[in-house]
Amino acid sequence: MLVIVIAAVFLSAGCTGTESPSSGVTVPSTEEITIPDLVGTWVWSGDLAAHSAKRDFNTTATSWTMTVTDQEERTFTGYKEMEYNGTLNRENFSGAISYDGKTIYFADHDEGFTVANVISADEIELIYLDDGDNARAMIIYLIRA
Repeated sequence: MLVIVIAAVFLSAGCTGTESPSSGVTVPSTEEITIPDLVGTWVWSGDLAAHSAKRDFNTTATSWTMTVTDQEERTFTGYKEMEYNGTLNRENFSGAISYDGKTIYFADHDEGFTVANVISADEIELIYLDDGDNARAMIIYLIRA
């Protein structure tokens, strides 16, 4: 009998553990969000602004390309290729698109992460950050190829 009373109290109070209490914040559904299509190749255009713990201010990159190979709703994956001093480096990443449809986040599979702004359907500004011994910050403007 006590178990039935306790269960009734929890059910009437909405404390079943399957639903979270309302925070008063309305979260839009996927249908209400304009999700940018990021699939494709994006190439560096314009200036590169960078600073690193090891190389100070640096703009020696000769090429920088991001390729988004797959996207499912607000998450995506791909790789980036950067050429520095004649060496081509390739790194895979995973990414997510914010509810605003303009802010995107990448986690590199090796190290570092990126916060980016979708400027238009064919323009993205990336802000790459890394910490520790290889600490660096970089701003790169990309256009869809």
